[in-house]
Amino acid sequence: MRLFSYTGVQRDLWCLDGPIVTMVGSGKFLAVVYHRDAPIRHTEGNWASKNGTQRLNVLLMSVTDKKTLYEGPVSLAPGSTLTWIGFSESNLLLIMDSSGVIKGLREHWGFRWTPLLDTNITDYKKSSRFYPF
Repeated sequence: MRLFSYTGVQRDLWCLDGPIVTMVGSGKFLAVVYHRDAPIRHTEGNWASKNGTQRLNVLLMSVTDKKTLYEGPVSLAPGSTLTWIGFSESNLLLIMDSSGVIKGLREHWGFRWTPLLDTNITDYKKSSRFYPF
């Protein structure tokens, strides 16, 4: 992964443990999602190494401070995929998976994923447009 300044000068270069899925930035924050392992699938009570649940990590950085704030798993429901990632207006990292749950990475007890909205039990599922902020 190469990190460039806004003027196009390369600032850093490093390797991640898997292929990059997506990345998003807001202000001084950059979040990079990458595959940490092969996908898994839950079958009849057993976990099998087959296509299914994505096993993703996220690297959350403060680019201006050159600090890693969090590096760890992305909290996805079993059998779901990552469908959206972004930052809130207050720079809270948010994800949504294909099961319809929005979670935020809160700096609480050392960064924990917290469910914020289950669109399956709200009227949001009826609308194809909404923005979590």
